[in-house]
Amino acid sequence: MEPINFIFINGKGSCGKDTQADILLQNLGHKAVKLSTGDIYRDARDGTGEYGKYHDLIKPFIAEVDKMGGYVCDEVIFNIVKVVVSDKISEGKETIIFTGFPRTIGQLELMDQLISSLEGSKNYHLHFDISDETSQSRAKNRRLIAKQNGLSIRPDDEEEVVEKRLNKFKEATLPMLDKLNQEGRLISINAEGTIKDIEKETSLHFSKERL
Repeated sequence: MEPINFIFINGKGSCGKDTQADILLQNLGHKAVKLSTGDIYRDARDGTGEYGKYHDLIKPFIAEVDKMGGYVCDEVIFNIVKVVVSDKISEGKETIIFTGFPRTIGQLELMDQLISSLEGSKNYHLHFDISDETSQSRAKNRRLIAKQNGLSIRPDDEEEVVEKRLNKFKEATLPMLDKLNQEGRLISINAEGTIKDIEKETSLHFSKERL
């Protein structure tokens, strides 16, 4: 088996991690895949799509995640991720880009164990850094656009949920990022600018040649 490159993109809500992961995916080619634990969660919650089969596993956490801005239990989300990663490796993927995962020190430790079992594999952790005000403002803009177009507002864009997610980020994810930074494993990127600005800074770290 070829060594696997794992790229983990984290940050507050609305930091642009999914947008940049999509761009990175295009640049890296067909042997890369993007995995969003948000997408996994939404499929599992609704019982639809590729990850709908995990509905029963995440069912106990739906109210906590959707209404309180909480997280799925570390062991549960990791066990799902482990199966998904195995499937993607079997499909021949050599670079796996994660958005919003790992989110806690517990998830990080479990993922480190998995990666260490895959000989020669590497991992990169990115923090797309934005202020609370930027996170709130971007979510507010999406609410306005949805309202203007007669669309439903995403649960995680609701004002109360945005605030709870910010608090949860500071409580659970920030300590993980601090740990990575202390270990010299964190790449911090200023995500306050335009999509192009962030893409340019991200591309300095990742290319087909460098991975």
